[in-house]
Amino acid sequence: MSRPLRPIRDFAQAVFEPLEPKETPAASFQLYSFEAFDRREPTETSGETIQSAKWRVQTGDVLFAKLNPRIPRVWMVGSTPNKNAICSTEFVPLRMTTGEVLPAYLEITAQAPQCLVPIQAAVKATTKSHQRVRPDFILDQRIPVPSHEEQLRTIARVREAMERVEEIESLQQERLRDSERLLGASLTEVFRETTSKHPPRTLGSVLKDCRYGTSTKCRAEPDHVAVLRIPNVSSGVLSLEDLKYCARDAVDEASLLSQGDLLIIRTNGSPSLVGRTVVYQPDPSKISPKTKVSFASYLIRLRFDESRCIPEFVRYYLASSAGRQAINRIRRSSAGQSNINSANIKLISLPLPGIDEQRRIVERLTEIERASCALAIETDHNVDTKSLRTAILRQAFSGKL
Repeated sequence: MSRPLRPIRDFAQAVFEPLEPKETPAASFQLYSFEAFDRREPTETSGETIQSAKWRVQTGDVLFAKLNPRIPRVWMVGSTPNKNAICSTEFVPLRMTTGEVLPAYLEITAQAPQCLVPIQAAVKATTKSHQRVRPDFILDQRIPVPSHEEQLRTIARVREAMERVEEIESLQQERLRDSERLLGASLTEVFRETTSKHPPRTLGSVLKDCRYGTSTKCRAEPDHVAVLRIPNVSSGVLSLEDLKYCARDAVDEASLLSQGDLLIIRTNGSPSLVGRTVVYQPDPSKISPKTKVSFASYLIRLRFDESRCIPEFVRYYLASSAGRQAINRIRRSSAGQSNINSANIKLISLPLPGIDEQRRIVERLTEIERASCALAIETDHNVDTKSLRTAILRQAFSGKL
């Protein structure tokens, strides 16, 4: 038997108290932002570092993100000695108006799919990156309102279940780190040995071409030329998901990719992504060999003289500790972005054995990389913790947990 549901507005209201932290630059604030939500810990900062307006919040407020509700962000403001608790204006602060519902219980039920799905459906037609839900639509959502005793029991059971999920995620992360350490240690060992046997050569000495990508505006609708962007290469493995396209006359022939081209991220707000590489070897089952492919201006394309240098050998070297150190030496920072340029990339030195030995090294490292990826995939597929969290919240909403 289903439990009766009541709209959130029966016991909570949206409270918007604007505040300009920069007007009190020396004051200390506890900021509930999207970035802090990902860490599940508000940021302690001063007013001078916060340049935009915020909402003032208080202990027990439940923050519901109105931006991109397909990514659930619901967060209860915890008890704090800092009276200057504030949140991003992309949150809707919900404050209890009666004693019927405990804030922690609202936090749980507002995240349940029974509450979220109608909200997500309501904004489906808008632009994905700027979907926003109206505060009154959040307040219209209906949740069960059992006795305080049952609410407390639900809160305790959900927290206990979520702690178990976090333990599983911690074990998964440790296994992923093990897989990364396996490849990292192998790269270090191989290139330490290679460096001791072979004199260094600059990348520029074995390049046939080095160029920046197109800055042409792209669109999602398939057109003549697919354009690879940072998301297609940032994992270190070529991804052909979520491709963007441009017209054929928007890029010249020299900017089209060929099998074996090496793409390197030249600029990003995350320093760890700068210098990350992938070799263009597309899977014909995922993209037609007839499709012309170019690359965006945030990337640099290196084309090697393959009679002297194997692209995969360079990819492995730049992923090694020695290669990352070489990237860090040429990386510069400006306006919050880390950058490398083509001139400095050409000056990077690496130990370069003959082609036959390069091939043997690549084969050896490819085997190790496959084993590392298999471990990571096995870990990822063991337990789907995202689905597990959703199931816990669904059961809690239904009173079956």
